Parts: sequence; structure tokens; C-alpha cells
Amino acid sequence: MLSKEFAFHAPAELDETLALLAESEGIVKVLAGGMSLVPAMNLGLVRPDVVISLNHVPGLDYVEHTGDSVRIGAMVRHHRLVADPLIASSFPLLAAAAALVGDVQIRHRGTIGGSLSHADPAADYLPVIVALGATLKLRSREGERAVRARDFLVDIML
Repeated sequence: MLSKEFAFHAPAELDETLALLAESEGIVKVLAGGMSLVPAMNLGLVRPDVVISLNHVPGLDYVEHTGDSVRIGAMVRHHRLVADPLIASSFPLLAAAAALVGDVQIRHRGTIGGSLSHADPAADYLPVIVALGATLKLRSREGERAVRARDFLVDIML
């Protein structure tokens, strides 16, 4: 049961998404796969005024090797982290954690970005990305910044 009405946006471009994030008022949540956000909303634990879906924004579902690191987009689904040979060879701990997320349906719908942004304790990524020394690239209309994983995580579901 959703506990209140909210505005829903499904932008088709990243710049449009960033504008909506900057201009929306109240509690704003970003929807990736929905495997963390939707249950929290159904339980009344999260009551956003605005929900912005990333599901139609291209270019956020990449896994790429960049010399001495691997870049993973926010919209990469859990199952891809399990199956991707680059992740398996470079970060087997991350692939193993992804394999333990939920069930097969959740792994095919949920995203690493959603799990991390909600600090979802049901996903085992949190200690893994801290242990791996990961850095998260955060972007807004004002620009980009890099934040170490250990500094990004504040509390569960925050």
C-alpha cells in the first residue's frame, strides 16, 4: 500500500533528469530497478513527494575497463555483475556479492545504483565496495564529484 500520492517523472535524457532533481521540491527519490525503493514505499518507510525514474535514460548501464580501474554505471543490473567476465576476473568479490542478491527476478530487475543509493542492507554490496576501496562518481547539474564509498554511506536506507 502506497501511503501518499507523489509526482512521477520518466525522463529520457540525463540532463533532463538532473534538471528535475535540481528543481523538484520536497522528498525526491530516484527509481532505478525499484527493488529497494518500491518495497520501502509500500511499507510507508519512504514517502517521497517526487519519484524520478532512470529506466529510460540511456548510457547508465555500462561496465568498462579504464586502465587500472573498472567503471560500473548506476543502472547495471545485478545479474550483469554476476555474468560479466570483466567483473568476474577483476572483482570476484563483487560478482559473488551480486550472485547473493535476492532471487533471480530481483537480480534481473534491481541495480547496483539503487542498492547503493538506498544503502539497502539486503544487498551485500555495501561492505564489498568499501573493502574494494571503490569511489562513486556523483553528478548534478552543477557538475561531478568523486566520493569514496566509505564516505558515501551514511546509514541504512539513507
